[in-house]
Amino acid sequence: IGHEDLVNLFSRFGVVKFAKICRGRLSAYSNFGFVIFSRQDSVERAIEAGKMDKIYWKGQKLYVAHAFKKAVTSGLKDALRN
Repeated sequence: IGHEDLVNLFSRFGVVKFAKICRGRLSAYSNFGFVIFSRQDSVERAIEAGKMDKIYWKGQKLYVAHAFKKAVTSGLKDALRN
């Protein structure tokens, strides 16, 4: 999935201000992206659609959630290791 694809896919929920694809180090399945909407209600619609399994790219379901700061995710990884 490319930048334009990500913008087009999520534009149905509202105006996309920013979108970025980050390539994972392990495989194509570790890729992830960020989308910033102009309005909070667009964020909520996108997350709700993701929960209801309604966001797919080329047959693959996309996981949609709020982004977390790195410190939070690092703490989660540490907690899961113990």
